[in-house]
Amino acid sequence: EILNLFTSSNGIDDIKEQIYSNYVLTDLKSNFLKFKKYAEEASMAKGKLIKFEIEGEIIKVNKLKLKSFLASSIHLFRNMIDHGIESETIRIDKKKPKKGTIKTKFTIEKDMIKMCFEDDGAGLDLDKIKRKCIEKNLLSKNDLDNMTNQELFSYIFKPEFSTSESVNLISGRGIGMESLKEEVDHLNGSIEIQSQKDEGTTFIIKVPLKEAS
Repeated sequence: EILNLFTSSNGIDDIKEQIYSNYVLTDLKSNFLKFKKYAEEASMAKGKLIKFEIEGEIIKVNKLKLKSFLASSIHLFRNMIDHGIESETIRIDKKKPKKGTIKTKFTIEKDMIKMCFEDDGAGLDLDKIKRKCIEKNLLSKNDLDNMTNQELFSYIFKPEFSTSESVNLISGRGIGMESLKEEVDHLNGSIEIQSQKDEGTTFIIKVPLKEAS
C-alpha cells in the first residue's frame, strides 16, 4: 500500500500526509477497546455484571500523544466498577437490569474531542464526599453549605481522595482520579461530572483536537 503511494501521489508532501493519516493516526474508539475485557473481568471479581459499549464518530488521533491519558483512563472504569455499578442483588431491588452498563461515546464539537464515559449505577455519594472533605480538612461545614453538587463532585480529583472504606485491587488508594485529571490538564482539556442518585454518573472529557492529532 505504501509503495503504491509513490506511484499515485502528487509528491513527497502528499506521501507524508497520506502515511501520517493512514498509518500513524488511529480511530480513538479502537484505543479504548482494550478496556472492555478488563472491565468485564474486574466487575466479575467484584461479583457484578456489566455490559460495555463503545460508540461514536471516527476520530483519528495520534496514539503516542495520548499515551499517558489513555493509560490513566483505566481509573475511570475502575471507579465505575467499584463505586458506580451495583451488585446484581441491589440492582434487582432497585428494579434495574441485572447487568450494569458502562458506555463510552466519542464526538467532535467544533475543534474539541468530546468523550463521554457513562454508567447506570448508584451515582456519586454526596454524603460520603462531604464526610471525606471534612475528615481531610479540605472544607468546613460552612463551605459545604455554600457549594453546588457540581463543585463537590470535583473533589474526587483531589490528591489521595477516596470514598472507599478500604483499599482493594481495583480502587481505594485515592490516586487514580487525580492522575486522570493531571493528564487531561496536560492536554489543555476539561472534565465535567454529571451524576444522579441511583441513575448513574457521566464523566465528560473535552480535549482540543490539535492536542491529539
